[in-house]
Amino acid sequence: MPEQGTHPARIAFFGTPPFAVPALRTCQAVGTVVAVVTQPDRPRGRGQHVTSSAVKAEAERAGLPILQPPKLKGTDFGERLRAMQLDVAVVAAYGRILPTDVLSAPRLGCVNVHASLLPRWRGAAPIQWAVASGDPETGVCLMQMEAGLDTGPVGRVDWARPAVELERRVRAFVPWPGAWTQLGPQLLKIWRAQVVPGAGEPGTVLMGHGTLDVATGEGALRLLEVQPEGKRRMTAAEFLSGHRLKEGERPFGGGVP
Repeated sequence: MPEQGTHPARIAFFGTPPFAVPALRTCQAVGTVVAVVTQPDRPRGRGQHVTSSAVKAEAERAGLPILQPPKLKGTDFGERLRAMQLDVAVVAAYGRILPTDVLSAPRLGCVNVHASLLPRWRGAAPIQWAVASGDPETGVCLMQMEAGLDTGPVGRVDWARPAVELERRVRAFVPWPGAWTQLGPQLLKIWRAQVVPGAGEPGTVLMGHGTLDVATGEGALRLLEVQPEGKRRMTAAEFLSGHRLKEGERPFGGGVP
């Protein structure tokens, strides 16, 4: 950051979800936010209405310049940032990997606000993994960014794990990036679930009266609300009315998260 007595730091802020909003406000307090970079507006929620990100809404309220590039790699975006004569870029849950030309555009590089106590939970969903794993304590770290760090996909539901662990993961990964399982050739997203008694080979259907229970490595997971690929969210009862699942069968694909 610039030394005391020099001009306020010229900052580009990269962020998208509500988590990033306090960091944007802090940047405004300590320097001059030259540009706010956030994800393009996208359909969200059950109605799939096109809405702005929380960071864009905050930037609009503050009257800050907003940039929403559809992609960064292979474009002139790094050159555009360099022309702004930035001192630093602050990144908080932006949602994309920054290419080398973007990382090097500010004079002092880029720093990332990462929502975990590193080195635990590096990657794209640190808050969700902390909740899913039942961590008693978590926090936030500030780190200098390098190309390729903090990347990695979230894997699918592994029915061999205990039901209590899977229920935590369902809660943790809603609405993003989502907990899912394979149902034949399609994906089935799990929005709500609860732990119930039950036993059987992991992934086995344990049908009740209008309920859909699936055996896990320990106990069973009752699927309360699901979303078949390409369709709307629905209750388990609605799902079962259109899908003939039989007790004792194993239609769900496993996986390692």
